[in-house]
Amino acid sequence: MATLWVIFFWYNASMKNIVIDTFNTEKELFTKYPKKFYFSLKEDVFDNYWDGFLEYSNIKGVNIRPVVLKEVNKMLDCKTPKLGYNFWKCPKCEYEHFQYNTCKSRFCNSCGIKYSRQRTLNIMSKLINCKHRHLTFTIPDIL
Repeated sequence: MATLWVIFFWYNASMKNIVIDTFNTEKELFTKYPKKFYFSLKEDVFDNYWDGFLEYSNIKGVNIRPVVLKEVNKMLDCKTPKLGYNFWKCPKCEYEHFQYNTCKSRFCNSCGIKYSRQRTLNIMSKLINCKHRHLTFTIPDIL
C-alpha cells in the first residue's frame, strides 16, 4: 500500500503560528483526527478558517483577487437566510416546506455539482456516438 501524505494547515487565534501536521499513515491521521461520516468543504474548512485566512493574508500582504472573495462569500451565504427563502404550504394537508435559496456559484459544492452535471450532459449531447480520442494541438506564436 502506498504511503499516505496528508498536510493540514490552520492558524491559531493570534495569527502568530502556522501549524502544519504531516502524517505518513492513515492510522496516524485518524488517531489525531477521527473519521467523520462526511466531509464538507464549506463547514469544515471555510466556515472555520476563512476569516482567519483573510486576516493572515492582510497581515502578510497577500493579494486575493476580488472575484475569489466574491465567489467564496457567495458560497458561504448559500442556503442561509442572507439569500432569502421559499415557503410552501399544501392547502389540503397543511404540510409546510421551508427552503433557503442557493448561490448558484460554480465554486459552491452543492451548486457547482449541478452546473458540472448540466455542462457534462450538454457536451455529451454534442459528441459523436462512437469511440474517439480528444486531442488538442497548441502552435507557438512564432509560427
